[in-house]
Amino acid sequence: MLSQKSHPVQSSDNRCSRHKLLVNTKTMNETLTQRFDSLRSSLSSTVAGWIVYLFTTQNVPLSQSTASVTRDSLKKAINAFFINCSTTGQLTEVELLYSACIIQRVIRNQLKGQTPSSRIITQNNLGTLLLCSIIVTLKLLRDNPYTNSCWAKYLRIPLSDLNHSEVIMLAHLNFNLNVQFEEISQLYSILALPC
Repeated sequence: MLSQKSHPVQSSDNRCSRHKLLVNTKTMNETLTQRFDSLRSSLSSTVAGWIVYLFTTQNVPLSQSTASVTRDSLKKAINAFFINCSTTGQLTEVELLYSACIIQRVIRNQLKGQTPSSRIITQNNLGTLLLCSIIVTLKLLRDNPYTNSCWAKYLRIPLSDLNHSEVIMLAHLNFNLNVQFEEISQLYSILALPC
């Protein structure tokens, strides 16, 4: 028969270990938050650069109210959008990078297109394009993503416009949402972030 001796727990050691664990967890969370903020900021700047390049290369007409679109103003707007969507949709780093790869692919396809009908990105639908890239990314990578109606209600966009924009973007991509590891690695290297 086994003896059932009680073993006293060293309460001061236990409290000290728990405190160290809490401090380490808090430090780790702060580090991860800073890393994610840095990634989001770098991605915003990079995506803004791609879009400014696209607009200047293809002479995309800008509306008079925003004729002075600059890389900095686009970066601020895209960063605010990414903050809003990543907070609302609780995006991970991988999901944010994946959606950026999809945006990059749409921009590349548009740069290859010679006809005005192949130009799906305009200044007026830029926000919808960014949202659609996030929506299709979440639909692809998550088991239970937010629905289009949830996004439409939250961002006060007509659901029919959002659905139509998503289909147009998918058709522009030939319904190919497969992002290779090399594409994400290349994006990391553009952003000068360690893999």
